[in-house]
This record gives sequence, structure tokens and C-alpha cells, in this order.
Amino acid sequence: RADSLTVDPHKWLNIPFEAGAVLVKEWDQLRNTFQLLPSYLHGMFNETQHNQHDYGFELTRSDRALKVWAALKQYGVNQFATMISHHHSLARELEELINKADDLEVVVPPVLSICCFRYVPHNYSNPSNNNDAYLSRLQMAIEQALMKDGKVLVSGTNLNGHRLL
Repeated sequence: RADSLTVDPHKWLNIPFEAGAVLVKEWDQLRNTFQLLPSYLHGMFNETQHNQHDYGFELTRSDRALKVWAALKQYGVNQFATMISHHHSLARELEELINKADDLEVVVPPVLSICCFRYVPHNYSNPSNNNDAYLSRLQMAIEQALMKDGKVLVSGTNLNGHRLL
């Protein structure tokens, strides 16, 4: 249903940084969005010629797609599919471990490789609103302590105004 989709191969496909991409249904829509011909380039390009600068903001750019292409050629689509499937299973395994813990709570079941959860102390009681500011501050403190420790990376997020891990 979407006209375009943005993907970040550097996040999930282990591609070096700066390897974002946009996938579009209609190539002409992308060109119509970004095409800009500065006065110093008038007459330099043929209308029938493909000009990469018509499809993004940058007129001159490095070949960021090369690293994606090289990884696909080296490992193949099936290897990446296997890796992504493994990431899905790891997220489901994390959900199972969190559900077994008395002081952790899955807030959003895993979607892709993301599992949103939070720490709720055993002695915590707030029957009127379990999603209060105290729990959000606590999640932020946990996130910062883990980041400072450097042994694991847990990235937090805000969902409906509440901090989650």
C-alpha cells in the first residue's frame, strides 16, 4: 500500500555505516520529487540519460550502494534471510525470558527483532496507573547504567509517553 519504504541495511544486514536506501514503486515519482537542475548544469545532460543526481538531494555522492551489493554478492540473499530469521527467534527467546522474570514486563511483543519491555520492581505498587513517570525515570536510569557499563547495549524508546527498554 505504501509508495515508498526506507530501509537501513547498516542496522540489520551488518553493512558498514551509511548504507540507507529508499525503495519506491514508481521511479518517476522519486525523480519528480528530487529533480533539480542548477543553472551551472544546464545543457550538460540529455533528458533520456539516467542522472543519479535526479533521485536525491546530493549532486555528488560516494557509492554507498557498493557495500550492500558486495555483501549480497559475497553472502547471498539466503544467508541474509537466515540471519534475519535468527534475529526474529532471538527476540522471541528474549520475550520468553522476560515473561519468566518476576520484575520484568513485556510491554510490546516482538515485532521483527525488537522487543519492548520494562523493569518493574517487586515492591512497586501503583494500582491507579502502572505507567507513571517513576517507571519511565527508572527505565532511563537502567538504560544509562547499561550504556556506561559497556557490556550490553539496550536502546530505549518512548511509547505513548513512557520510557521502555
